[in-house]
Amino acid sequence: MTKIEEFQKKGAISNFKNVLDGLAGLRANCGQMLNDCEATLTEEETFDAQMRAMNGPKWTALPSNGMNGPYKQNISMYRTKVDQAGAQDTNSM
Repeated sequence: MTKIEEFQKKGAISNFKNVLDGLAGLRANCGQMLNDCEATLTEEETFDAQMRAMNGPKWTALPSNGMNGPYKQNISMYRTKVDQAGAQDTNSM
């Protein structure tokens, strides 16, 4: 069986479109998870800033914004990759 015959047997273009539609849902889910992670980091940084303002030098924890920097960079990197994958999926249609 040739690759074309195999592709046609599996539903041809309609199956391909269904797969791409499924990917769109997964991409949206990834975006929501990234948003949730970013919101959690922002909330934690806000709490840290409040505690730092309220307690002054007694608040000895490392500043959250510095510790969260690598996580925020990773979130940005993953968001870019998800966006790139979406653009590639659009170009595939």
